[in-house]
Amino acid sequence: MPTIFDTLHEELFNSKCTKEGEAFERIATLAMSIACPDADFSHDSKVRGEFSKSLYQIDVHQKKNGALTFGEAKDYTGRGKEGAKVGRPDLQKLGGALPDVEAERGVFYSATGYTREAMKYASAATNIVGVPIDLMHIRPSIESDMDGRIQKIVLTITSQTPVFSKATWTPIVTPAGDRVLKALLKEEQEHIAINLRVDFFYDSKGSIKASIEDLSRLICVNNDFGSDLAHASFHLPNHYIKVGEIFAEISGLEYSVPFSIKTEKLEIITNDEPKILLRAEDGSINKIITDKQLKEMKFDDSGMVIRPNPSILKKT
Repeated sequence: MPTIFDTLHEELFNSKCTKEGEAFERIATLAMSIACPDADFSHDSKVRGEFSKSLYQIDVHQKKNGALTFGEAKDYTGRGKEGAKVGRPDLQKLGGALPDVEAERGVFYSATGYTREAMKYASAATNIVGVPIDLMHIRPSIESDMDGRIQKIVLTITSQTPVFSKATWTPIVTPAGDRVLKALLKEEQEHIAINLRVDFFYDSKGSIKASIEDLSRLICVNNDFGSDLAHASFHLPNHYIKVGEIFAEISGLEYSVPFSIKTEKLEIITNDEPKILLRAEDGSINKIITDKQLKEMKFDDSGMVIRPNPSILKKT
């Protein structure tokens, strides 16, 4: 009789597993690949024992930095109304193989949980066989599993861009510069309007010392966030501006720079359907795996998991 994982495997991958427990083994391998992206995973690997020379079949074979993790998976959901828990004998069988294949650690994957004796054996495995054994529980997810988990992220991004083409620049004229400019007045004039474009600043001999373009590159705008205009000034001793054919001394330059303010909203949401819960008995892993995540994973001909290319987030 098919188990819930046989049905789930057929639903996700449109294929039936012929061997008992194979569907759960494959789903366990894919789930761990999703939860631990920095390691390589294979299903149904074969490893020969270093001492016994026996050939061991590994349901969930994990490799990271050359170290082997031996994973055994059992789906007992078809045994009785609620299934049967994994017991101590299952753990002892795994524990006996670990030193022979020189595994760094063992991991047991159960669809139904563990008996108290099994958990006691796992907690003492390092003392018994010299290799630790971790216990994992994989089951179909339920609605309450999503409680407390982030399901939607909303980012409001406000950017401010200075519009230098609309900036205004006001020279601060020294008393000496003021006298030079007043000399432009005719006797009957009290005021004079000068249409002045300042591109360059000069020294007292008329040689270029700086330009508006140079100063623009040095601007560090520290206006209040959200304001659409920034004010600041440069201290420019011994600089001159050219007015017609004369040079007037300035001590500095005030500027006002308007800003273009743009606000965008980025929503990161998922419409994927939660399918299974992967949880370690010690609490180190507690992850919901969705249908999309599982469907994106593939096995090559040797049983190694092939991960998809990283997804690119898009604005919604």
